[in-house]
Amino acid sequence: MIKRRKDLIGVSFIYALAGILLILSPFVLYFAYKGSLGDFIYEYFIATTQTVVKNPTLTGMIKDYIFNGWGNIFHLHILRSSMVCFLLLNILLGCVFFHKRLSAFKWFPAIMAIWFICISMYHNIGYYYQSFVGFAIFPVIMYLSFLDRFTRFRLTKVGILCCAGMITAIVFAGNLTFTRPTFFLNESKERTDFYYVNRIMSQVTNPTIVFSFCDIGYGTPVDALPGCKYWTRQVGATDVMIQNRTLAIQQQLPDFVIYLPDFENSDTFKSLLQQSGYLMYYEWTTQKGTHGYASQLYGKQDIILHPKDIQVSAMDILLKKQIIPR
Repeated sequence: MIKRRKDLIGVSFIYALAGILLILSPFVLYFAYKGSLGDFIYEYFIATTQTVVKNPTLTGMIKDYIFNGWGNIFHLHILRSSMVCFLLLNILLGCVFFHKRLSAFKWFPAIMAIWFICISMYHNIGYYYQSFVGFAIFPVIMYLSFLDRFTRFRLTKVGILCCAGMITAIVFAGNLTFTRPTFFLNESKERTDFYYVNRIMSQVTNPTIVFSFCDIGYGTPVDALPGCKYWTRQVGATDVMIQNRTLAIQQQLPDFVIYLPDFENSDTFKSLLQQSGYLMYYEWTTQKGTHGYASQLYGKQDIILHPKDIQVSAMDILLKKQIIPR
């Protein structure tokens, strides 16, 4: 019996390893074919780690993990904090349930969930918690099992559909309280501004773009391309990343630059744009939760401003209508 279980564990790990290799192989083959496999490994693992680990000492990493990881839960909105804590508690209960019910591999569900949650917590931002929502299937199975066992209710197809519908409704409602509505649901000036800014950029075929802070999606409808290697400032950006973007602007490599002054500590970035010959063409407000942030579009000097007569309806977005003329 013990030998059989060891064999099962060995086979399971082989299957898991095969699955990992199967997922990775297309990326490895593609980047190897393009001659940039080394860059892929460096950027994805080493450079990303450098943006996260500011204090490389063990004490510093532990402190950062506790306060900037788990501690962030209590810095969120009260509704979001409550839902994240509720989710974590239920995942834990689901792991206990599987440990009691499984005849073999009792610890596998718990190991998978805890490992993934612990990784997700390191240096996270509020929405990173969504990465382990998939483990909510554990408590769902647990509750459905209890419902089937301790009540007269039987899990018919209708019952399962009703449970799934309730869970979907709760998740949907929760997401509306966490983030701003999508452009389909949000009929506001910001939606018009988004497409107007993209209309300005559409004067250039495949325009190159750089963001002063995070990439907020502008340029997507006009097939924009990165203006340099580090076209958007990552949280915890290294000096090399900042210098790469600064040099690209000084050489006027990007066609457009989107500047978010509320996320800059000084006017240094704005001065860089002006000294490099960029002009501000449009200013609008980007909404994030209950806060509005100023946003400015800078471009080279040969850009023409169109009349702001663009009209976008919910059906245009739903039906994927080509809103930007080409």
